[in-house]
Amino acid sequence: MTVCLTLFISGDFPESSRIAAAVRHWCERYLPGCYRLDVHDIRDGASPEALPVLATPALALESPPMMVVGDFSDLPRVMTALGIGPMAAQVA
Repeated sequence: MTVCLTLFISGDFPESSRIAAAVRHWCERYLPGCYRLDVHDIRDGASPEALPVLATPALALESPPMMVVGDFSDLPRVMTALGIGPMAAQVA
């Protein structure tokens, strides 16, 4: 099963690049070969998924559809909120 994630950022800023790299690194560590990560800059126009993204950063899980918006400083907690990763199994 492939976990499909979409990261929405706003602009080509160091913080946006840092968040994208952190999410990619987390996925490589905990979901190696089992994920797809798309990164979209909302300044480039409408999101392809037509999701109402009102704030960034935002990380959307395709199935089941879920989204986390805001502070990504605790990435394991963000992924747990989406129901993926090693911490999610402990919470469930």
